[in-house]
Amino acid sequence: MNLLNTFLSINNPWLRSLFSLKNAVALVALLFFCLISLPNHYHLRTFAFDLGIYNNSVYQYSHLFNNQHPLANGSVTNFLGDHFAFYTILFSPFYYLFGNYTTLLFQIVAIVFGGYGIYKLVKIICPLKYMAELAMLQFYFFFGFRVL
Repeated sequence: MNLLNTFLSINNPWLRSLFSLKNAVALVALLFFCLISLPNHYHLRTFAFDLGIYNNSVYQYSHLFNNQHPLANGSVTNFLGDHFAFYTILFSPFYYLFGNYTTLLFQIVAIVFGGYGIYKLVKIICPLKYMAELAMLQFYFFFGFRVL
């Protein structure tokens, strides 16, 4: 019981870092991005041209197809000839877990980890107490990310 009390005490640095302001900001941003992009994708309101090409590529890689470009006009017949991205090969096993939402979820996770990078960078540059968290907020709620 003493070990449990030690773990749950507020003086525990691991527990304090888990419930920090930066993690709360990242969690709110994660939920915000999920609530914007995932229902829009479900209701067929994602109108990004490249998102469809990447979803098709992840689907074809996961089913071990030849990966023909969906809009091949004769000059480009393969996905890698038009969008040279090997990370779709790495994402393809996750298609069996998340389906068509795979690329959206990896985009959301990449943005959240990008916010942590902004936090670390501003923490090094600026000595003010809450400037890193404010920079995270500004990064997460930049208008360009709302159209995931």
